[in-house]
Amino acid sequence: MSQIPMAGLLVPLPRPDAYSAQEYVPVPLTGVQVKVQVVNFVAQVEVIQEYQNKEKNPIEVTYFFPVEEEAAITECSADLDGRNVVAKIFEEAKAQKIFDDAIKENKTAFILEETKPDIFQLKIGNLTPGGKCKVRITYNMELPAEDGKTKLTIPTTVAPRYIPAEDDSEVARKIASIEHDFQTPADLHFQMDVAMKTKISSIASLSHQLVSTIQENQNNEGLFHASTTFEGLTTEMDRDIIILIDTEEPTMPKVILEKGEDGSVAAMVSIIPHFEQRKQPSEVIFLIDCSGSMMGESIQLAKEALHLFVHSLPVDCYFNIFLFGSTFTRLFPESRPFTDETLEMAKQLMKTVDADLGGTEIYQPLETIFQSQTLVGKPRQVFVITDGEVWNSHECVQLVEKNNQHNRVFTLGIGASADRHLVKGMARAGMGLARFTTYGENIAGKVLKQLKQSLQPCVHDVHVDWGQGASGEVIECCQAPLQAPPVYDGSRLVVYKLWDKEGSVGDKVTITAEKPEGQMSVEVDIEANSYIEGDLIHKMFARKMIQDLEEKSKIGEDGEIKSLITDLGLKYSLMTKYTSFVGVDEESSIELGTVMKRQVRNQLAHGYGGMICSQSGPDVLCYEEEENEKDDMCYMFDDESYEDIQCHVQPIQESLIRESVQTNSVSLLGCGFDNDSDEEKLKHDFYDELEQKQNEDTEPKSKIQNLLMLTSLQTAIGYFKEDELVENLIGQKFEIFRTECMDKGIETRVWLTAIIIAFIEEEFSDERDSWEMIVEKAREWLNRNELILAAYNCLMQ
Repeated sequence: MSQIPMAGLLVPLPRPDAYSAQEYVPVPLTGVQVKVQVVNFVAQVEVIQEYQNKEKNPIEVTYFFPVEEEAAITECSADLDGRNVVAKIFEEAKAQKIFDDAIKENKTAFILEETKPDIFQLKIGNLTPGGKCKVRITYNMELPAEDGKTKLTIPTTVAPRYIPAEDDSEVARKIASIEHDFQTPADLHFQMDVAMKTKISSIASLSHQLVSTIQENQNNEGLFHASTTFEGLTTEMDRDIIILIDTEEPTMPKVILEKGEDGSVAAMVSIIPHFEQRKQPSEVIFLIDCSGSMMGESIQLAKEALHLFVHSLPVDCYFNIFLFGSTFTRLFPESRPFTDETLEMAKQLMKTVDADLGGTEIYQPLETIFQSQTLVGKPRQVFVITDGEVWNSHECVQLVEKNNQHNRVFTLGIGASADRHLVKGMARAGMGLARFTTYGENIAGKVLKQLKQSLQPCVHDVHVDWGQGASGEVIECCQAPLQAPPVYDGSRLVVYKLWDKEGSVGDKVTITAEKPEGQMSVEVDIEANSYIEGDLIHKMFARKMIQDLEEKSKIGEDGEIKSLITDLGLKYSLMTKYTSFVGVDEESSIELGTVMKRQVRNQLAHGYGGMICSQSGPDVLCYEEEENEKDDMCYMFDDESYEDIQCHVQPIQESLIRESVQTNSVSLLGCGFDNDSDEEKLKHDFYDELEQKQNEDTEPKSKIQNLLMLTSLQTAIGYFKEDELVENLIGQKFEIFRTECMDKGIETRVWLTAIIIAFIEEEFSDERDSWEMIVEKAREWLNRNELILAAYNCLMQ
């Protein structure tokens, strides 16, 4: 055993008592490779996890790792000391029995199971001393479009999830057992190959430094190729890998068909529509995550987003703001009109927003919003801003699905590892859109594009006509999702179809949707080169159908839904909540000895703001709520008057149940501050920061900071208020224009609004998405284009 290499990351074991010396063991995960192939808007991802037992006893290794929540996991295999073992798919109970029987027979085995749609558990049993294991997991996924580019996201770490003490479900127990560390468990290697029919303009990352090679010319197959790796080859696993690919092909309408071995045909149609509609008066409710995990940069991003949302609201809307953690508060008892008075109340609230409301319990505030009376003639739009670190994402998605007739839900995921199932699932169920933003990214464009789309009527009556084959025969077929989702300007719509016979396929697919201005229609031709070989489309159809069944099932249908999902998983060899991959090395036989259980710890996400506490042995990390009644709501302002909001906001404190002081892992608490001094040290006041930066000429100001400061001067109806900030930003031309206007007797707020409009449009032309709605409101109030032109000419002199 002395020949076993012991280099690498070490982690502490729990001490048997307070007097024993701390012992350390090597992390069994020694390396992770991610290999990606992108063709058009579909990615195939291969994750290779390398393990080695560097201990003297056999070990059982457990690793919880993330996967994109809509992905279809299609293959799992392992190289065990040179022997390749291909895992097979079985119903979960049968797979577990196969694994357990192999372990009893002293054989090496592995099993891959779903914990949540975006969290999976790999377990390797009986890995011999010195033994090596290389596990390969393959999944396929659609890639969304964002700002005309194709976006690839590869999650790399599972952030800690908040779990209330009363939840003793199996999913909650598994999530609570996930261990974390500040260090990466292994180096991460990344390689991506891209093939497109149109020229690839650029490949960029919001999260990592990349090195890319882009071919200028097509190859013999008529494809443009590019390859990408990390700069420096490896990195830590503390954030999602986010890559934007700029090329025209994935934005074009496309139909892909695939013939199955059983004679069936699977099809996938993709379009990215472009259209605009008139705005409609709306009720807009913001639900902001103020749990402890949002501390630091995440809460700053949330406050910046809220600032832009509120200042961009149109004058004819109603609004309200909810803040949630272990409990929740709201600005008004009911939504109120957007006026200068209510805008000032919202700004006072935003001064106090911080990550101080405890755990992440989003279900109850969502339910409260959905149960409140809707306003006649003002459709409700709900915006959720969160890092999504919850344990009950499935229940939240179903709650949104149940209430989507009168509540459209948009979500913004914050941070380096936001819960993708919660963020995307709620938007999908609420017929809205999901967006993600991370540190260092310009959040403004995403926020205001979402708001702009929410203020337009929902185009949800979408119909896909797949045509009819020449035979005219009635063919069994199925569409996934069964009801096509709403269409949005610039967002990809993907729908699947499966026929049991080839003769049913027509020569085109027609997608229609009803808008208030009339019908929208897109036709996509089916051509000879629309057909591909393999089983990719069949598997992606099955994965989309499984997702549809999970999210839209009703009470009492659990047995039938489980049976359908199990059948789909077994037929198409897919990971589901009811099917698992399992593999057994029949040639292996370990030496007798005590099997030591080891878990590979997830690295804490970059910028994670939770407070660090200890977790001991097998005990579950829980949260115990204080004697706060959940429905004892705190309203920031009543209907008659309002006071200083800081008198109303009380941080919600929570305590941790500690069964033992023996530390074996790092876990994080989404909890409040231990004392007032800690709170004051960490509190970061958004508006005070803006005011401070106005007076600190020595500190450089970014464009977005200047824009935020300007927009904070706008009133609810659209004009801008006086402030020395405006003159400081514009410079000498400001005094010239002011003198000219005052000589003509033009009212101050009129000429001031005109020059701010001209300045924003000129100075921030590259950030148009960030200010478009704000300037639009100002222009509507001013209604004097000639004065804006005069201001522009003055600035250009």
